[in-house]
Parts: sequence; C-alpha cells; structure tokens
Amino acid sequence: MLPNVNEDSEDDIDFNTYLEENIEDGEFQEYQPTDDTKIIFTDTPTFFMESVEEKPVPIDPSDSLIATLAVRCDRQAK
Repeated sequence: MLPNVNEDSEDDIDFNTYLEENIEDGEFQEYQPTDDTKIIFTDTPTFFMESVEEKPVPIDPSDSLIATLAVRCDRQAK
C-alpha cells in the first residue's frame, strides 16, 4: 500500500532506503520545518512524518551495573 511499490512483490522493503531513493528520484519531497521534525510528501495523498526528541533518561544509581559491581568490589576489598 506504499506509493511507488509493486503490490505483487513479495520482497521485504527497507523503509529508509525506500524513502531515500524516492526523494533522490524526485518522486517524494522532503521538508524539514525544525531540526527535530521531517515531513516527506509523496506523489499521492500519503505522507510520512519523523519527529525526534532527545530526552535524558535519569539513571537510578542503585540500578546501575557499574554501581553494583563497585559495591561488590568494595565489599570484597574489606
């Protein structure tokens, strides 16, 4: 059901390659309104939107493998 894809094909599609090739061929147009948002317009009513937001993930020191190993090494040294 993707634009510019043979529906009878049984081959797997690498989605990133699919988008890149269609942009290079001029079939799709890429628009990047912000650094973390990209919209790809196709030659049909279908479009693709990519939005990336980087969020820091807090790490609980008690869950950290390094912290656990450090505590074990400290206990063994005593």
